[in-house]
Amino acid sequence: MEDPGKPSRRAIAAGVAALFGSVALGAVALRSAQGSRAPERAVDARAKGVKVLRTVETAYKHLAVGATSEWQDISSLVSPLIPAGTPYDLAEDILWHAGFGFTWSRRTAAKPMDEDLKRCPTIAVMSRWNLQPLGEFEASVTLVPNRLAKFDTVEQTCAVIRGVRWT
Repeated sequence: MEDPGKPSRRAIAAGVAALFGSVALGAVALRSAQGSRAPERAVDARAKGVKVLRTVETAYKHLAVGATSEWQDISSLVSPLIPAGTPYDLAEDILWHAGFGFTWSRRTAAKPMDEDLKRCPTIAVMSRWNLQPLGEFEASVTLVPNRLAKFDTVEQTCAVIRGVRWT
């Protein structure tokens, strides 16, 4: 006969199963909540990427006619679209959706990611031919990680453009 003050093995097993079940349900709910934000983030990155592309194309249209070998600073136009505090992965997604290729990026790093690369800025470059106005341009955007936020957010966005316009 068992001691009435001592729980049975069956009661202990039921309690442990209930505990693991609630932990599993919590993990599923958390994963579901994070998963529901992923499409929202992708839509946001796509929309902002289109805005960045339009901003760069507008800056190209305002370049002087002829060849401009000097880089023109357009940071004041691009940085409001990728402001300080933007999650670093989202900022890289925005640039990717805008059509930039990455010269130096966490996105293109070999996995597992080198810790030194994580601390470096991202350099994204775009080269395009345009028919209206006729010519070509090259744009570059640099994302500087925020060291105080453990390199997980953008501290500063710098952008430059140069090009050739014939009309």
